[in-house]
Amino acid sequence: MDKRGFIRTLEAVIAVIVVFVFIYSVGRGGYESTREVDSIKSLQESILSEISKNDVLRECIVNTPPNQLKNIEKDGSRCGEVDTFIKESLPPRFLKKYRFNVCDPKNLGEGCQPPDFRDSTRVYTSAVIITSSLKGDGTGTYSPRILRLWFF
Repeated sequence: MDKRGFIRTLEAVIAVIVVFVFIYSVGRGGYESTREVDSIKSLQESILSEISKNDVLRECIVNTPPNQLKNIEKDGSRCGEVDTFIKESLPPRFLKKYRFNVCDPKNLGEGCQPPDFRDSTRVYTSAVIITSSLKGDGTGTYSPRILRLWFF
């Protein structure tokens, strides 16, 4: 048996294995990152969807005066149940890593600024427009609000 031919064949097989391991490890890293982003987006959208379907939460958000919207997260008397609902819907890893705000689309400069995320390397956000239920008899007012949720 020719030893040089055997060694060259072994080197070629090892090189092919190394190339496949490299391709697998590089491709796998991007896939897991995409999967994490998709799961966070799905979580945010499901929470926002449930809030938009809940009449009590929706009415509270819409009926809060525009000058009090920026305090909606911190002040329990103004729609504290929105914060409670979000906390109950979150997995434990996000309980201290989320923020939300409600703002009036007519005045985007006031209360629509993102919170401070200095220590975070990644921030994920999603938003929904919340409006009141307009009655068929012409009663009710159209005063939409933007509810934005951040995870960091």
